Amino acid sequence: MSRQLEKPGIDQIAADWVARLDGRVASAEEQRALEDWLAGDERHFGAYMRAHAISLQLGLLLSHQVKERSPPAVEPSRRLLSRRQMLLLGGGSLAAGIAGIAVFALRSERDYWTRIGEVRRVPLPDGSAVTLNTQTHLSVAFSDLTRTVRLLYGEALFEVAADAQRGFTVTTFGTSITSSAAAFAVRALRRGDVQVMVRDGEVQVAESTRAAPVSLRANTAVRAVIPSAPSVPAPLVTEQLAPIEVARRLSWQRGLLSFEDVTLGDALREFSRYSDTRVVIDEPAISQLRVVGLYSASDPVGFAKTAAISLGLRFEMRDGVAHLNSA
Repeated sequence: MSRQLEKPGIDQIAADWVARLDGRVASAEEQRALEDWLAGDERHFGAYMRAHAISLQLGLLLSHQVKERSPPAVEPSRRLLSRRQMLLLGGGSLAAGIAGIAVFALRSERDYWTRIGEVRRVPLPDGSAVTLNTQTHLSVAFSDLTRTVRLLYGEALFEVAADAQRGFTVTTFGTSITSSAAAFAVRALRRGDVQVMVRDGEVQVAESTRAAPVSLRANTAVRAVIPSAPSVPAPLVTEQLAPIEVARRLSWQRGLLSFEDVTLGDALREFSRYSDTRVVIDEPAISQLRVVGLYSASDPVGFAKTAAISLGLRFEMRDGVAHLNSA
């Protein structure tokens, strides 16, 4: 009897992606495939981060071994293959305890990421800066002619230093945002739902299914929503914001989540990006209740208790999981 082959697990797929793209820039087709995979399941991003961390450790290990033994010159392709084999076959045990931001010297691009609940501000070589929100991964590639950032997944605030010779472009899920000097935030958690908000300056937003870009000035936001059919241009919904609303939406920089007439279900989904602690709504109707306020992003249980009091719900902790029910 023939034995059915098992499907590869998440960690194996993540390791294969890292090994496949190590030492080179992804093609447009590979980039789209990777973005789709990362957005397909919230566990994929964590697996991808672990695989990247393992790759870094393996690269340092192999480099150290070569230096200690002082052998004849090692062909790059052979060294890469050895590292790839180690990554795919035995990298899992090396991932324990490795987290946070990393910069890979072995690649032509610099990769930055944040783990769950982490917010980091990173200075860039041109004087710009980027603040990464929780569970965010991006690649920075600068040259004498261009400044390009690929946001693979997550949310980030870009504060772009003026450069008359080089534009600054962020690409993510088929959308590109370009500016010569501006401060803008990009949120991209899945294809077909990219959000851009401009705090200062002006940017141009182009979507792959549209012919002409959209210009956004300070205190303006735009959202590219999922089109009704692949051949239909993605609608770009523009919104004018008060400066105080822009500041509210950027409160995640201070480790806070601000909700303004948001459903309880959406608020808890936002909290799940910042903490592994689960809050479960046992009755579906409760998820449509509305909440407002400013909360610590790292305290979903505190939020659940406050929501229970303000909405007249019952709060319970069972086996480390918070539950909300009608009173």
